[in-house]
Amino acid sequence: MSSPSSTPLFSGGVQKYAWVDLGKGVCMILVVLLHVSHWFERDISHGAVGPWIHLSDFLTPLRMPLFFFISGFLATRAIRRPLRETKARTVGLYYLYIVWTLVAALRRIVLFAAGQSAWPTFIDVASGLFFPTLFWYIWALGAYFLVTKALMGVLGKNSDLALIPVFVLAAVAPFISDWSRELLQPRMDGIELGSIAANLAWFYFGVHGTTAWLAIMRKASKPKLFVFTGVYFAVYAAGFGLGVLTEVKVILAPIAIMAAAQWLSLARTTTRASRILQAVGSLTLPVYILHFFALSAAGTLIMVSGLVPVLQKNLGVSGAIVPPALTALIVWSTYKVGRIAMRAPARWMMAAPAWMLRPGHNASHRIS
Repeated sequence: MSSPSSTPLFSGGVQKYAWVDLGKGVCMILVVLLHVSHWFERDISHGAVGPWIHLSDFLTPLRMPLFFFISGFLATRAIRRPLRETKARTVGLYYLYIVWTLVAALRRIVLFAAGQSAWPTFIDVASGLFFPTLFWYIWALGAYFLVTKALMGVLGKNSDLALIPVFVLAAVAPFISDWSRELLQPRMDGIELGSIAANLAWFYFGVHGTTAWLAIMRKASKPKLFVFTGVYFAVYAAGFGLGVLTEVKVILAPIAIMAAAQWLSLARTTTRASRILQAVGSLTLPVYILHFFALSAAGTLIMVSGLVPVLQKNLGVSGAIVPPALTALIVWSTYKVGRIAMRAPARWMMAAPAWMLRPGHNASHRIS
């Protein structure tokens, strides 16, 4: 039997668990690996699917559900305070979403000038500012906070009953995704309403399941880890074999969350690898935002350097090596740049101005 790994550090009276940053760090690295793998498939292998795409697909039920569960876990106290005291989680996040969506729109204009993208109209950009697009993760954190707070306010002590409809929403998310992603393409990035629908349940459960989660972690064991991992493999294999993998992912997610609870509780948080993951997990916002631009820059550099034909000569080797190597480089570089950007005078790029958040917590309040 084990107990949840924790660090005796307190910030604003809230205990900081080491597994929180560990879990978030794993999720963020998996996000970067997913995008790098898609880039390799699109620009290098031209459709030949490599092993890292398969791994990313295999871990889809874990990657964002775990991240948003942890985000809900961290919001448990804040969500019970008045909105005026939690502007960092609403106004502050939407500020960041607007800033970086406008930067992405400028990038689209540059690509248009280079003949690589369609011209984004004013309506396209305005729609991208209102709906969740490229930086949907930032949009989602603020929206989930407001939706959860509203449901808790309406339902009161029975707010846990809303878990039923939000999980139903997660079940139909793939159908929403197929419809919404093409609404603004190719002029802007697609609208990610499917992703929003799929992950609300996990944020909501993170807020309501704090006690249950910590109890599960206290009773974590290696046999349970092996059992949940085995069940995950079995259900995934069955879904794949029957051609209903998309449909069973909503079933796979809770199994993955249970396996993650075992691993996060049993993990040694003092090893070098764990500390690296925790460092990334403590700075997920800058890594998430900047990795899109880092990947674009790296892809352009590889294209103009003449390395593409070299990589294409042996896709088996390059497909196995390049995605994880480039992922590590991007995570490391965005983490370093992110630490710099979090300091004045570049802080406006990663946090809303303090005056925008008054009254309440300042821009340094932890929001994810």
